[in-house]
Amino acid sequence: YKPILRNIENSLIKMKRDTPTAV
Repeated sequence: YKPILRNIENSLIKMKRDTPTAV
């Protein structure tokens, strides 16, 4: 598991948290 992929996944989770309406 590369750290870059983990960073991207973390960013996606952050975006989902910031915009829960956008599913």
